[in-house]
Amino acid sequence: MRALPDYRPGLPELVDLSGVTETDMDFHGMRRISHEVGSQGISAIRKKMIAVYAPQDTLFGMARMFATLTELHQGNVRAAAFRTEVDSLAWLGRTETRFIDIPGFTFVGQD
Repeated sequence: MRALPDYRPGLPELVDLSGVTETDMDFHGMRRISHEVGSQGISAIRKKMIAVYAPQDTLFGMARMFATLTELHQGNVRAAAFRTEVDSLAWLGRTETRFIDIPGFTFVGQD
């Protein structure tokens, strides 16, 4: 959602892992990423929400690990993993049922 024209820091974020075909991320790498993300939210007044869409089993497990590690950090970030687009969007308070239905949404990093 950072690609949206009206994006502002602190707004809810959506991470779409559906195009990921392989990864070599281990626990320590995931811990570093979650620590970095958690540190960004320390000064926030309200919790930053991050929905991670991961329809594949392995990536869903990694997304759940990210969410748990982020929650354990003392920052002000809340993350959750989802297997469906509609659940990801609903958790972020969106009424759309597909990512492409979000006005101005474009897929970043895909050819």
